[in-house]
This record gives sequence, C-alpha cells and structure tokens, in this order.
Amino acid sequence: WMMMEQNAKFDIALEMKQVLKDNGKGGGSNGNSTKRIKSTISCNSVVLATGSSPSGYAIAKSLGVDVASPYPSLFSFRFATNDDNDDSHTNTHPLEGLHGISIPDVHLTLMTKNDNDNVTQQQQKTKQNQKNNSKNKTQRGDLLITHRGLSGPAVLRLSSFAAQELHQCKYRGTILINFIPDLTQKEVYDALCYYASLQDVRRKNVGTAPPRRRRRQQLSHGYDSLPLSESFMDVLPDLPKRLWFSLITTSQIDPNTKWSQLSKKQRISLSQVLTSLPIHFHGKDTNKEEFVTAGGVMLSNVDLKRMESKQVPGLFFVGEALNVDGVTGGFNFQHCWTSGYVAGVAAADSALLMEKKEEI
Repeated sequence: WMMMEQNAKFDIALEMKQVLKDNGKGGGSNGNSTKRIKSTISCNSVVLATGSSPSGYAIAKSLGVDVASPYPSLFSFRFATNDDNDDSHTNTHPLEGLHGISIPDVHLTLMTKNDNDNVTQQQQKTKQNQKNNSKNKTQRGDLLITHRGLSGPAVLRLSSFAAQELHQCKYRGTILINFIPDLTQKEVYDALCYYASLQDVRRKNVGTAPPRRRRRQQLSHGYDSLPLSESFMDVLPDLPKRLWFSLITTSQIDPNTKWSQLSKKQRISLSQVLTSLPIHFHGKDTNKEEFVTAGGVMLSNVDLKRMESKQVPGLFFVGEALNVDGVTGGFNFQHCWTSGYVAGVAAADSALLMEKKEEI
C-alpha cells in the first residue's frame, strides 16, 4: 500500500502484465529506450530489477555489460545413492534413517569431484590448478540430517562459499564430518582409551553407553590439572544415541562389545569415524526461501555508490541481477532492499537532472 500511495502522490504510472523485450540505446537524453512487445518508451533512467531471470542478464549482455554465469547458492546436499550411477560409492550411507537429528557443533570439510573427462589438455591443467587452490572447503556450526541429505547453517555456508566449484563439478563429492572439532583424532583416541578404563564404564556395552560430558564436580581431582584425555569428557558433545549407534556400527564395532574389550584397531577406527566421517553426496536441494542465485552483472561494471552501469549511463542494476550472494537469506534480502533504494534515488536524480538540462 505504501508503494501505491507514493505512486498516486507523484502521479507515477504503474503498468501491469507488460513484457520487457530489450533495453536499447537511443530515445532518452541518456540514450536509453525500453522496448516492450507492443511499444517503446523513451526514458532517462532504467532500473533493471529482474532478479535471477535470464531475460535480465540477456539485456545487460546486449548492452556490453559483463555478466558472470549464474548458478545456485545456499542449498543442502543430497546423499549419493545406488541410483546415482557412481561407482566410487555405492554402499548405504552411515546416516541413513537419522533424519531429524541436529548436532550443534561440527566441522565440515568439502571435497568436490569433477567427472567431466571430455576436456582439452589446457582445460585439464586449469582444472587441476583450481583443484589445488580450493580442493577443500571448511565450515563449522550446526548440522541437520534430513530425509535426503545434509542441511543446517554450516552446510548452507559451505554451499555458498563453494557455489561455483560445486556447480562446475555437478554437485558431486564428499563431505567429511568432524563431530568433535576441538580435538584431533589422536586426542580422541586417547580420550576413548581413558573413558574405557573408567570403573563405572568399562563393563558397559559400547552401544548403550556413549561418552557423556562429565562436569567438573563429577571428577575426582581438580579440572585444571586433568590430562587431555580426562578434559575430553568436558569437550565431547552429547551425541544422540541413534547417531552414536550408527557411528560405532560404521566403525565395525559390535554394539554389545564391552568398553574394556575394545581392541586398539577398533578404537582407532572409532576415533577416525568421530573426526572424519565421509558422506558422499550427489545433487542438491533448495532450502525454500533461503535459495539464492550467485552470478549476474559483474560489480566491476557498476558504480556501487549509485548502482549505475559504468558502460551505459542511466542504466541501474539491483538485487539478484548483480553478482552478489550472501551466506544467509537475511543478507540477500537486505542487499535487495538496500541496492533498490540506492538505485531508485540515483535513477530519480539522474532523470530529473536530464529533464532540467532539456528545459535549458
């Protein structure tokens, strides 16, 4: 309603159900003319607010503006399955049936895979350089296991920072999950050995007695003097029982095995799974309103103080038409609102200035 009131106040015409064909030069004082299906409007300022529509990018390109190829950003990863026709990992993933489980603090490492073999030697060399420069991407934060894959803040940030690389490799690769990001694998191994030696734990089954945080008052001596293996009890997150059961199964450990009966090989295997669980993915899911498009009009082509094209005076870009994407949905909304305001004010000032010059 605010927009409608302002339109009426300043006698601004609002035309609905119009299809923009292109934005050519000629007509207005700034050399702009907007062509529709049935007519052409000459104007001094044009604001291109086409979002991620291909038509907006096509118009920008037709005027000589550099546009980065668009690709998705902010999405969750889909588990690789036997139907994905990928021989590198056909086994059932270890997180199957755990949808709905959320882990508040994990460390994720992304390893991508590009399976396009039909490239020239030079392309292969370029791809190898890209692989060396950004082979692994990492994020830390909340993780959510869904019916079809991995989501949550850490995953969405990962997809944002590696959006272009993931697009190039067709959303195929592996995510390594570290459930205890504050400790190394060796430290986790030592802590497991210590935990298995506790008098009230050693005779319990591994499957029904996962490690739990032990508060300082529960320990027999001062916390500050504890060896690393004991202080681990205060660092280890309380993993959900269903997740713990799956992790020990993945470690090739019988859930009925007593903690005191764990072999060195089994403890090593469990420490590896806890700190570097590989989850293969193939494909992506959108995350409803948080889905955003990366790519668009290159920022080097735009005067960011006015959101105006440097090549075409009087042409302004806002929102997803620009090559801007943030790590959260809120950032992207704010970018659209702010760039729209800046471009609107600048476009109006530009148009009024041209009118005054024409009067003179």
